[in-house]
Amino acid sequence: MNHDITDDDELADPMEQELDRLRQRDQDQQINTFFGFARCCPSKACRRHRRCSGEDAMVCRRIFWPVVPEELKVWFRSLVESRRTNRTFR
Repeated sequence: MNHDITDDDELADPMEQELDRLRQRDQDQQINTFFGFARCCPSKACRRHRRCSGEDAMVCRRIFWPVVPEELKVWFRSLVESRRTNRTFR
């Protein structure tokens, strides 16, 4: 057994992994709500509140994201990138 080789996941803090998972879930919720996936979501809570409840955020995104037109995906990605660089919409 070779102990010199380590996996990066073994070195990561479990709390950091959980925070990354929560960040991804929040991002999925925002995308689902923004594009209106909640209207067709299998979850009753999403349809009732007309926004992503986060129960199956990743599942909904995997179902509906492929059918979003490419122009909207590019536009949304540019909005996200401009937000990261502290630029305004205009």
